[in-house]
Amino acid sequence: MNSLIHIRLGTDHDCDHEICILSKEDMGKTTNSARNAQLNLALLNNGVHSGTRFIMSAFHTEKDIARTAEAFGNALADVRAEGLI
Repeated sequence: MNSLIHIRLGTDHDCDHEICILSKEDMGKTTNSARNAQLNLALLNNGVHSGTRFIMSAFHTEKDIARTAEAFGNALADVRAEGLI
């Protein structure tokens, strides 16, 4: 079993945490190429090849998930420091 997680930066929205639907306008706010490229680079610098989506499977251990979450937090801090979010 796999789970797909999309990260959308740049807009607030309400979500039932099952299926999140953004308006076309809000989706446009989340497709900032410079920000997404910087996030991808920051993730790579923290050892994760992902970009704005994550795929988790039954093969990922708790340690894998914790390491990825920590790397994502560090990457977000890096992108914030650049003023992109």
